[in-house]
Amino acid sequence: MQLNDKVTLVKSGASGLGEATVRNLIAHGTKIVILDLNMDRGKSIVNELSKDSVIFDKTDVTS
Repeated sequence: MQLNDKVTLVKSGASGLGEATVRNLIAHGTKIVILDLNMDRGKSIVNELSKDSVIFDKTDVTS
């Protein structure tokens, strides 16, 4: 999978399958925007993975 220099939006990316997707995509070289309501967990993932490759935006994807 060639994902270098791509940006991916992952809704509900701060937990469960969304978080697993974030981790998989980062491993393949893409940059990530996590959209989720869980601000604490989202910021924790950003700090853990890379502030250059992942950003978090508190977002309610249901509205």
